Amino acid sequence: MTNAPMDSSDNADQSRVAPKVRPRSARKSCQRCMVIRLFLIAAACIAILQIIAPSTFAILQGLGPLTLSIMFVGGFGVISVIKSVTEHLTTRADDSESQS
Repeated sequence: MTNAPMDSSDNADQSRVAPKVRPRSARKSCQRCMVIRLFLIAAACIAILQIIAPSTFAILQGLGPLTLSIMFVGGFGVISVIKSVTEHLTTRADDSESQS
């Protein structure tokens, strides 16, 4: 018996076959998962900001909880209004292009 490598076509074909790749799920993440991820990213960003520039939050030191919460909700309100206006303008522009 010899220990020569087998050069059959079966072995040659097996070496050329790419490994099977598991397809990614086409499902989108649920909204709860997205909210949790957003919260964790925001918390990590605040922690990193505090580590890098500790004097950044000294501005907020004298403000009360009600004032901070109003600023927080107001900030989200401004962002949502800007987002809705930009979406309206982009869909209006798309509608006018499709009618021409």
